[in-house]
Formats: sequence, structure tokens, C-alpha cells
Amino acid sequence: MISTGVYLPMNYEPFLQRCKSKFPQEESLYAFTDRVKEVFADDDFSDNSKACQLFYVKSKIGKTQFFRVKKYVNELYSWLLEQGKVTQAQYEKVVSLTIDDVLDEEQIRKCYFATLNDALDFVSVVGGRRGLNGEDDLLAIKSIVILSWFGFSRSEIANAKKSNLIASDNSIARADGTVTVLPPECFKILHRFSQLDIQRLFPTGNVYELPQSIYLMRTWKNAHVTAVSVSQSVLEFNKYAEEQTGHVLSTRALRHNMVLVAMLNNKEQDSFSLTNLVKEITGGTNALVSWYKALYVKWKAVFYPEGSERNGFVNIHR
Repeated sequence: MISTGVYLPMNYEPFLQRCKSKFPQEESLYAFTDRVKEVFADDDFSDNSKACQLFYVKSKIGKTQFFRVKKYVNELYSWLLEQGKVTQAQYEKVVSLTIDDVLDEEQIRKCYFATLNDALDFVSVVGGRRGLNGEDDLLAIKSIVILSWFGFSRSEIANAKKSNLIASDNSIARADGTVTVLPPECFKILHRFSQLDIQRLFPTGNVYELPQSIYLMRTWKNAHVTAVSVSQSVLEFNKYAEEQTGHVLSTRALRHNMVLVAMLNNKEQDSFSLTNLVKEITGGTNALVSWYKALYVKWKAVFYPEGSERNGFVNIHR
């Protein structure tokens, strides 16, 4: 056969007709078929994590919706298997999906990132949609992202002082006396924020003066914020971010995220090496290590699916 060089998108009409005969008078079938076309717009069926996305015909998912959609998903992968688009192993993995699998993966897609740079880029994208794309915009949120990523609690973030920043080695001293070395671009953001005296607020863009303060985190209202204030800043950002992108920031998830990236970058991927690495980073118990290892498998499947490039921060163009 001579190729014409013309790309022909996947024809789902046979699948739709197949489901009509098997599940007659079900209006949700059409919404599901539209979701299939959206998720597999590139006709690439190699990434099994996309199967979980099929369940989100609506923005939220409950047990009733899960079981209603599950039969469509099973039927789709049975059809794709017959078409030679997926393997038997892929089919078996998808039909064995539980609601916990789907919810866990969606939470990872919503709150986690492939890298710290992707988390910072996400903040820039959300800010840019409100015209806040200057070098000094959203530095408070970016500072929260950076410090959370490197393990700072919300209380530690609130109480971090400008004098804790050490320019000689791009580091920040913590309350317990330890020092955390940061990537130069991250230290630059913290340092720039520490020097800022005028701030454009998100999402309005209104300009306010920042008060004189010894603390890094401050607002136009307060020279010293609390842990609750840090949480509130993130919540205010997320109100707009989730509506526009389906993605949000979570200080807790960001702290976990750093450990997951360290696991990915570890040269040895065997269970023993990963266990030792997580214990070294977190000082955690065996139960915590097991939790991280299970989370790592799911996170890696979302952001670094086997045989493909990393996915960055997913759902950003929703």
C-alpha cells in the first residue's frame, strides 16, 4: 500500500454503534464518546494512565458515575484490543481498575507536578491569564511553592526571616539550625521577593505597598503572617487556578513531590535503594516508606509514562 501522507483520525463510529446495541437508551454514552475523543485526541493509546481520565466525564466522580462509566471503558478497551490498538496486558490492567485507582490518579494529576520548574511554571501560567506575568508578580506564591517543595511546613514558611537567606551559596537557614541549599533560580525568586516593596495582588492586579518587615512572607496588610495566612494565600490562588486549569497547589503535596523527584533521579531503582533513599530524606518509618513507594509508582505512571516524554503539569490547558 502506498501512503498518501494524509493523517486520518480514529473513527469511533463503530464503537458508538456497538455500545448503542449493547447499552440501549443510555444518553451518557454520547458524553463518554466525546470524552474518549478528547482524551485520545492524538490517537496514542500507549499511555495506560489515560484510561483513568476517561472516568471524568464530569469534573467530579462518585461511585454511581464510576460504575456507569466503567462498563463503557471496558467495552472501549475490548474494542481497541480487537483493533490491535492496545495489548492484552493493557486491556487486563484497565478492566481491573477500581474506584480507588481512579481517584488516586486524579488526585496526583490535580495536585502534583513532574518537576519543581513545572510547579513554578504553573503559577506563571495562572498569573499570566490575569495579566500578572511580570518578573515581580506572584513572588509570594512562588516562594511558598519553593519552600514547601524543600520540606518547609506552613509555620516554618510564615516565620522564615529575610536574614535566613544566604546569598553566598544560594541557601536558606531553618529554625532548627540546618541549611537547605536551593537551585540558583529558586534562591533568586526568594531573594527578589525579600527585596520587594510594592506588590500587585492576585487576581485583581491592584498595587499595594508592602510593610517593612524582618520576615520573608508578608502581605500589604501584615508585616508577619501566620501558618493560617499561608494556607489562605494558597486557597485564594487555587480558586482561580482550579477553575481555569483543573490543577491546584497543595503545600503537603509539594513536600511529597520533592521526595518523588529524588526517587526518580536516584540511579538505583531497586526496592532496597529506594527504601534507603526515602528514609534518608524523610527519616520516616517503614510504613511511611511503603506509602511513598506506592505513591511513586502512581506518580511516575502519570508524569513519566514508560516509553514517552514526561507530561509536565497535566490538565493545564483544560
